[in-house]
Amino acid sequence: MIDYSYFFWLGSFDLLIMTIQDLRSGYIDDRYNYLMFGVVAVTFMISQRSFEYFLAIFAVATLFPLATKKFFAKGDLTVLTWMLLGLGIMGPTFLGMFFLLFPMYLGIHLAFRTFFKITDKVPGLPILAGTFWTITAVFYIVFIGIG
Repeated sequence: MIDYSYFFWLGSFDLLIMTIQDLRSGYIDDRYNYLMFGVVAVTFMISQRSFEYFLAIFAVATLFPLATKKFFAKGDLTVLTWMLLGLGIMGPTFLGMFFLLFPMYLGIHLAFRTFFKITDKVPGLPILAGTFWTITAVFYIVFIGIG
């Protein structure tokens, strides 16, 4: 099995920087996203997956952000794209975890906004970061082991 921990480390660090930046100023510097697209490209090159598999993952990674365009800003959709590409290249298990956890975090977010009557625009990046960090924790617990 290929060790994808570099993707999780760089992705987590990148998401931490972008989440802080998004919460402080309301925008995301796209250079961090371009860095992660490079990491996704390296992940594909070492993953030994077929090009057809990559095209299928690419279709999912471009269509899902279009479907969620209503909830997220442009920078968040770019994060969502590289996240789906990277997780999909690693395997359907990681992509499945994303599609299981993401609606759960989104539902908690919307319930929180409704309960506290928040009408201001709230950044969507913390939802994506929380989903990614949960998948990272599961990756390390299941595939790497604790200790």
